[in-house]
Amino acid sequence: MNDEIPKIDPEKLKELIELRVVLEIPGMDRVRVRKNVNYKTHESVALGLDVYSPPNADGPLPAVLFVIGYSDSAAAALSDSKLKEWGAYVSWGQLVAASGFVGITYSTSEPIEDAKAALEFVREHAAELNVDPARIGIWAISGNGPAALSLLASNAAKLKFAVLLNTYMLDLDGDSTVAGMAKNFGFSIPTAAVTVDDLDSGTPMLVVRSGLDEVPGLNTALDRFVARAIEANCAITVVNLPDAPHGFDTLHDTDESRNVIRQVLAFMKAEASR
Repeated sequence: MNDEIPKIDPEKLKELIELRVVLEIPGMDRVRVRKNVNYKTHESVALGLDVYSPPNADGPLPAVLFVIGYSDSAAAALSDSKLKEWGAYVSWGQLVAASGFVGITYSTSEPIEDAKAALEFVREHAAELNVDPARIGIWAISGNGPAALSLLASNAAKLKFAVLLNTYMLDLDGDSTVAGMAKNFGFSIPTAAVTVDDLDSGTPMLVVRSGLDEVPGLNTALDRFVARAIEANCAITVVNLPDAPHGFDTLHDTDESRNVIRQVLAFMKAEASR
């Protein structure tokens, strides 16, 4: 298997950065955004949250934290914009806010630690952010998966749900695929080994797999994780899109993708209401 990352043409990269989620729902254009709320300072650099809220909604509301596994410096190697400013994150923030959630993206320098810090900040400032601190879930895609799973392994996280779309997971059974891809692609993984047994098995997980995912080693690691999670009797739901590529939510403009995104939203709403 060739694990080398292909060079991305600058124009193609610009297109990728501008891509938005393929589902549009009423109210996305009226979502309120509060940008760069300082949640942490690292080496004199302020790190900020972007908070997407429904227009004129009474709170407190359930929230979705969009977990970032790439530092801002790693994202800068690709473009001048932080990952939270890419069209996918902006449009997903709008999508969940129009669905009755507070959507939260953030900048980061130490992704594993910053994911915890962002979650803690949201809980501690819940009233200010119009968030119900007992109804927070997480969402991650692609290389952001290990950072999301690090939160699920934290006893303090107490999350309502986790949505994992086309994500790298954990290295299990002595495999090192995820670690190798983290080094190649620049995403972060937990410094200490995390296993399925370390996860909060009671937190409902929705895993979406693309059958035509072309990213090296991703589905192999994802499939191994799913099998182990089922063996451990985790609360896991798996959706497979047999004809979709990696990044189906922005790259696969089909009714199939839109239906799965609606399923993601329905899952979030059901679990947040429990």
